[in-house]
Amino acid sequence: MINFLFNGERRDIDVAPDMPLLWVIRDHLKITGTKFGCGKGLCGACTVHLDGTPVRSCVMPIAAVAGKSVTTIEGMGDSDAMTSLRHAWLEYSVPQCGYCQSGQLMAAAALLAEKPSPSDGDIDTAMTGNLCRCGTYPRIRKAIHRAAQLLAAPGERDAGNDTGADFTNFVEVKVPDAVEQAARPVPQSVPGSRSGQVSQAVPVSQPVRKSRPGQASQSGTVQPVERESLS
Repeated sequence: MINFLFNGERRDIDVAPDMPLLWVIRDHLKITGTKFGCGKGLCGACTVHLDGTPVRSCVMPIAAVAGKSVTTIEGMGDSDAMTSLRHAWLEYSVPQCGYCQSGQLMAAAALLAEKPSPSDGDIDTAMTGNLCRCGTYPRIRKAIHRAAQLLAAPGERDAGNDTGADFTNFVEVKVPDAVEQAARPVPQSVPGSRSGQVSQAVPVSQPVRKSRPGQASQSGTVQPVERESLS
């Protein structure tokens, strides 16, 4: 039996001592804001706080947390740090796919607890190892600076920076069945084949292939060079 403090409540868990903390959190305690990413402590999606220090729960054996305090993103609740971070995250549109955000926010909260006014270097050092598949690192840095400002001026956060957003489902985003169905490949006949004889799976969201600038398309027309807007 392993005893520890979990999000402020005393818990007794009867599991193998080498079971990763992440599986205890998700499978035994049924708290799912902490995500599985790599299983090797390399991506940061599973970040939680152990006595206030960010750790990778996917490689942390449950025996190592005996007698200590474990905090997940749910346990951060409406703390000043997490509220400021949430406002800043939305203000700078940080979440894209959202999968890494729990770990990103936990790492950022630990940084602000240690350094209320972090420099760019402080942020880069603290957030190293928290990977974002969508590449929003510049936004994350700006949002942490913004959260630091809001922590220093709570009146602005509570009154002047009201986004009107509902944060209750900020951690866990469920994908509707219709979206999952739309993302699955659907059969399409290969051009020139007889119906029902040859088909291939083509994702619904697959973009139409365009000819390179200056190269003739299938219709024989040369495609002009186009500039893409970065806005």
